Amino acid sequence: MLGQCKECGNQVGLLGLTNGVCKECLGNSGDSRDAERISTVSGAPVAIGNPPALSKVFFILAALSFLGGILLTVQYWPGDPGYGREWKNEAYTLSIMWFTAGVIETAVFSAIGQGLLYLHKIVENTSN
Repeated sequence: MLGQCKECGNQVGLLGLTNGVCKECLGNSGDSRDAERISTVSGAPVAIGNPPALSKVFFILAALSFLGGILLTVQYWPGDPGYGREWKNEAYTLSIMWFTAGVIETAVFSAIGQGLLYLHKIVENTSN
């Protein structure tokens, strides 16, 4: 299938187009059309300063996940089996599962929050 370049109008295979522009037009770095294309792509204003609120939400979710995992572990921990008896290993499965789920959720939410903070620092450093 062929597509048409937005810049020069040449017929090019669809795999040869990047954002509707052929490789020859992309290679013309001194062309004024490239500067116009770059300014339209990065023309959105970026608020720099405070860390994103979404990262704080993920850190709060991480803390709540950890506390929830601990609370559910305690809740489902088997009680005293009675005098001269022992619980089998299966009795502890549910509580260990909740603890593991809480730790994994904490790690995932913390990683997402850290990733957002890292991206925010990249934006701050590249804007200066």
